[in-house]
Amino acid sequence: MSIIDFELSNNSIIKIKGFDLDYKALVNLHNILVKLSQNNKVKKVNIIGNFNTQLLVNDIFTKKKYDKLNEILLLLQTITKTIEDSNIVYTAFIANLVQGPALEIAMSCNFIKAKIGTTLNFNFTNDEQIPFFGTIQRIIRVLGYKKALELLLINKSLNYEEANNLDIINNKIDNTIYKKRPFWDQTFTNTFIYFNSKIHSKYQNKNLAYNAILSIIFESSICEYNIGMSIEKRWLKWLLLKKLKKI
Repeated sequence: MSIIDFELSNNSIIKIKGFDLDYKALVNLHNILVKLSQNNKVKKVNIIGNFNTQLLVNDIFTKKKYDKLNEILLLLQTITKTIEDSNIVYTAFIANLVQGPALEIAMSCNFIKAKIGTTLNFNFTNDEQIPFFGTIQRIIRVLGYKKALELLLINKSLNYEEANNLDIINNKIDNTIYKKRPFWDQTFTNTFIYFNSKIHSKYQNKNLAYNAILSIIFESSICEYNIGMSIEKRWLKWLLLKKLKKI
């Protein structure tokens, strides 16, 4: 597999080339987004190319970069927040298998245009990981808690028809939804207890990623979006520190 390169052309197209996302590519993408945000002439940007990607966790998060851990985690969320908060209309054109960091980048765009046969893979837990770019906060606000819990903990993927029916693809994402405070009521409490019991019964704390996702969703249930992002970053840091001790 090859290292990802983000290629900007005509200030209107970002092409994703390659499969593995390393630290250098992250910095390059951030620089591209900052450059675009500073150009008042840019109104629309299309993101195309390969969306079947993975994050090189052992390259980005190593003991050598331990002192920069908070800085790197902030960079990850800043990338998608820059897209999300921009006056530029970002559209991701996806096809086939979509996963990893490219999926999270697509989830922060205003539009996701998908070809028939596309599959969105949200299976982070098999690698004892969780989303890296703040995607849990987006999912729970776009889909609601029950579907978010089902997607991240049980089903872990969406085919074209499922994603289309949930308005994730081929529909404009209203980014103002992220400013809304989640609503915690008895329905949420009962739903959370059900999934919490189901997951702990099945995995018995052997996969800490499940614990992190459940904790993030529980804590975020009474928080506004930016606080939820901080919660997500804190739990991601906790998981990574566990991993760093094994490296």
